[in-house]
Amino acid sequence: MFSFASNHALTIDEKGRVVLPLALRKCIREQDREKVLQDGFMVRPSDRNEFLEMYPKEIYIKRVDELEARYALDDAAGQAYLRFFQSRSEPVEIDRQYRFTLPEKSAKALQLEGEVIFVGRGKTIEIWRKDRWEDWERANVEFRIPPASAPAQAQVR
Repeated sequence: MFSFASNHALTIDEKGRVVLPLALRKCIREQDREKVLQDGFMVRPSDRNEFLEMYPKEIYIKRVDELEARYALDDAAGQAYLRFFQSRSEPVEIDRQYRFTLPEKSAKALQLEGEVIFVGRGKTIEIWRKDRWEDWERANVEFRIPPASAPAQAQVR
């Protein structure tokens, strides 16, 4: 259906809106594009508050289903994580100009304003504050492929 890739700098406008980059929209298979964009996305701060995670709604639902299957109802830590994951998630709708408004609470918490960087990450998109992204890039300039930590089929974001 899609695999988001690359990175793009865009500016958040005075109303807190930003455009979903054309290159990321083109990562969605043409026959699926209208449905994915019409369904909208779910966004949430990453677990470490480094960036905003943006999930197509269908992928978000699958992620929640996987987390719910992973943690038993009597697993207090697992249920706490589910609560943390879902309570920080908010829906966003894409308008006809491919703009969406960043959720105010999340944007403030991550200090997202002015120029931001959209990073395609397969099934998700990350939205970084420009200076944080640049710091991450500098720190990882000589990045090497790490050994696998889990079977490929178990890794879903």
